[in-house]
Amino acid sequence: MGQAAMGRHGARALAGAIAGAALACGCSMTDGVPSATARATFFPTQVDGNLTVTQGGVPGSGSRMSVDDDLDLQENAFGNFALELDDGPLRLGLQYLPFSYDGSSTLARDVVFHGHTYPAGNDIESDLGLTTWAARVDGALIQEDDFEVRLGVGAYWWQFDLELRDRDAAFDDSRKFSRLLPAVTASSFTGFGDGFGLRLDGAFATLDEGRRLVDASANVDWEFIDRVHASLGWRWMRYWLNEDTNRGLLDLYGPTIGLVIEL
Repeated sequence: MGQAAMGRHGARALAGAIAGAALACGCSMTDGVPSATARATFFPTQVDGNLTVTQGGVPGSGSRMSVDDDLDLQENAFGNFALELDDGPLRLGLQYLPFSYDGSSTLARDVVFHGHTYPAGNDIESDLGLTTWAARVDGALIQEDDFEVRLGVGAYWWQFDLELRDRDAAFDDSRKFSRLLPAVTASSFTGFGDGFGLRLDGAFATLDEGRRLVDASANVDWEFIDRVHASLGWRWMRYWLNEDTNRGLLDLYGPTIGLVIEL
């Protein structure tokens, strides 16, 4: 099955799961005006891991590259944007994470990328994009004044885009592919009084053993003005990027500083 067909299949499966959850809750977004929450988060991330990118799936046309030792990809700061709509039994969420990194290094060994050898001693520049969208629908399993637990379903879509430029040989090449993964989600919130609370979020997305994503975060919220919150926390995301003979395992992690507005 082709990548586009698999993406359409995943999207249909997600739509069916969302529709099933809505029917199970017996609610409709047209029953009333849902409340909305907007989140903007500063997320300076560190990236660790390794990548193997082949040419046309031919074994041996790509070598394992460390994003730290070989490419020297640098920590970058990103804006993470999210919108949530809450209609009581169901909460819908959409999130945008425009990850991108760049690096410059002198190779200590030969590196094969997409069928081309970049020799040891050459200076290379690299750009990695990992734009990610996340969508979910969840419902409250436990809901009290100062405590709630929510479970749901969703999907993560990411696009991998890596370019390597050999400054000595005046050569550059790139590889791009994407993937849609269905996910299960869980979250909780505990209020401590005086506007403070702890929010935990987690998601596990997968198609098979080689194509997975884990997303986990913890944030302390403070409502310093009515319906306006500041948040401080930590987030970790792991991507398994296995496509045919392309292989990758990337960890993105770092502190989060955010502003939350209840509309």
